[in-house]
Amino acid sequence: MVSLALGDVVTVAGKGLQVSIRHSKTDPHGAGQLVAIWANPAEPSCCPLAAWQAWMGFRRDAADVCGGASDAELPLFVGLSKAGRPSGAQLSDKAVWRLVRVGGPGRGARGLGTLLWPFPTGWAGDGRRRGGG
Repeated sequence: MVSLALGDVVTVAGKGLQVSIRHSKTDPHGAGQLVAIWANPAEPSCCPLAAWQAWMGFRRDAADVCGGASDAELPLFVGLSKAGRPSGAQLSDKAVWRLVRVGGPGRGARGLGTLLWPFPTGWAGDGRRRGGG
């Protein structure tokens, strides 16, 4: 996910999102695939489309975004400055690992998990693949 670019995600009116996965661990030849992510308008707090729209509203404030066609190749997921502004620097796989595994109680995905679902032991940043087990 950290390699997704702004242009890899497209909204599909009335349906949700279409994500272009350029390469993955299970696609060694880089054939890529398109993945549909359905909106969940009945539960806006759990709707992927609503979350993506909120992130894009925030992401557009980064200094690297100019509003032109070249923005499509910019990283979708970026770090945040200490002031909470998007940095424009692509997140690394290690940054995701730290968010998921090292977050600690009340922080990161582990802390969030205690609020929403029992956080499984042995869970990693790549442990929730689409269609995976």
